[in-house]
Amino acid sequence: MDKNSVEKKVLEEISKRLVMKKEEIVSFLENEVENPFSAFKEATQNLSIHGFIRYVNEIGAFTITQKGIKEVNKNEEES
Repeated sequence: MDKNSVEKKVLEEISKRLVMKKEEIVSFLENEVENPFSAFKEATQNLSIHGFIRYVNEIGAFTITQKGIKEVNKNEEES
């Protein structure tokens, strides 16, 4: 994962909070990109495909997976 990618920033933010609703992620991305909703869709889809986050219907939010936590820790060690 690219060090400054939007996906990395979203993954790191979810890892800090453990659970984030769609609106919270879009709001977070408003300071990062020009089109936060589009970036949200792309980032969450790619992170889900790689198994780093998952959407939990019961609470209506994204949560980080163990694989996602390992990825964040790996990135922190490389920094």
